[in-house]
Amino acid sequence: MKKLSLMLVIALLLTVLAPGAALAQDPVRVFVDGREVSFTNPPVLEAGTTLVEFRPIFERLGLTVGWDQDTRTVTGTKTGLQIELRIGDAVALVNGQEAALRLAPRIQNGRTLVPLRFVSEQAGFPVQWDSATRQVRIGGTGVPAPVVSVVRLAAGGAHMLAVSESGRVYSWGSNSRGQLGLGDGVERTRPVVLDGLPVVTGLAAGGSHSLALRPDGGVWSWGLNIYGQLGTGNTVDRSRPGEIDLGAIRELSAGRDHSLGLRADATVLAWGGNDRGQIGDGTKVDRSRATAVSGLGNIRQVAAGGTHSLALSADGRVYAWGENRFGQLGDGSMADRSRPVAVRGLTGVTMVAAGSTHSLAISADGRVYAWGENRYGQLGDGSLLERSMPVAVSGLTGVVAVAAGDGHSLALRNDGTVWAWGLNFDGQLGTGNRVERRTPARVDGLMSVRQIVAGDRFSAALTETGEVWCWGLNNRGQLGLGGFTERTRPQQVVFPAP
Repeated sequence: MKKLSLMLVIALLLTVLAPGAALAQDPVRVFVDGREVSFTNPPVLEAGTTLVEFRPIFERLGLTVGWDQDTRTVTGTKTGLQIELRIGDAVALVNGQEAALRLAPRIQNGRTLVPLRFVSEQAGFPVQWDSATRQVRIGGTGVPAPVVSVVRLAAGGAHMLAVSESGRVYSWGSNSRGQLGLGDGVERTRPVVLDGLPVVTGLAAGGSHSLALRPDGGVWSWGLNIYGQLGTGNTVDRSRPGEIDLGAIRELSAGRDHSLGLRADATVLAWGGNDRGQIGDGTKVDRSRATAVSGLGNIRQVAAGGTHSLALSADGRVYAWGENRFGQLGDGSMADRSRPVAVRGLTGVTMVAAGSTHSLAISADGRVYAWGENRYGQLGDGSLLERSMPVAVSGLTGVVAVAAGDGHSLALRNDGTVWAWGLNFDGQLGTGNRVERRTPARVDGLMSVRQIVAGDRFSAALTETGEVWCWGLNNRGQLGLGGFTERTRPQQVVFPAP
């Protein structure tokens, strides 16, 4: 009996001391050039080696990611370097030469893990381990960079805007018409501080123009103005922000070539391009000064699409006007409307979003409805059929926000996850591939998100901690990551020091 008890004690000790069975400790955190890397599953520290998910670290180190399903091999490449890591094999290939690993790559909880130090050093980055803080610091000095906490995002045709907690505005991406507000026409591939603006609380980004809202309801505009979308009374572009007189505005939205403003008295103003009636004043005449949208009152949200507009009333009804070639007005017809009409079959709506040629709405029970063009599955009902009246998006519940782009859609659930469907040619769905989706799929790796935005063929998310993540088309630097490489998974944007 004593011998049996002793054996049980030894067995328990071996269990406690076995690799992977350490006492609960703070998770290992990884920093590259002072910025923390976000992983879906936390890094694993085993036998003195840190294993991490391969995609986030490869992409942060500037390696192009590859995966061969047949050989179960991960590859990371850049100029002059190719790393090959096979699942379960403790020997890697670096430019075709064998190199021993302390631990073999493996799949754990559905994620492929690779040895962090080996990959980093092969990519030319020095690695430091701080046992006191359980931090791995890669590259640079290991001193965390100053953090800019972002509170609001806006996505345009191929540019982006962000406002920080302090009210400072940042811009990046296409700048061909001065839409970044920097006084020139040079595109930026990383965020740049936009000087000359007062404290800002709201933003809107259109096809090639931008709007900003002050705490007192004042509005500033800049960028393309060929249709009067800046609201200045003329059609002259401007590459720096300038104030326009609209009275007290509480919300802004920008379409391809027109703009909407929700006034403090819950009425709606519109200005800019009006070739499809998107201004809503009963004409098709462009307006370079704000004009009242006909017959609307008690409105709590506005959304400007490609050439159509939406308004949500305080009682949960949705109104639409402008182009209706694909049924994006939701009134059961395909006829353009130069005055607002009620969207059929919707009540109790809490939010709307307008894409290039489709529309989205959230009902009070957290379900999503869509209507308009569906060539790429952007309505999310499992079909490719256009809809002139709202249909339910398949399988989504608990939704608190939606965003609509040029052929794709996004939804934010109350658990902080992001879902996407529709066109995915440039990776704008964030699923790690370019496969179109007719029903929602979860965006890879994003958690604790509080805002989503959709540009023409790219997407972005803002987390609860003020971090910005972007993915999709990047031909104008609109992802803010430096360079012009598309991303099929979210990548964190690094902001300059405040």
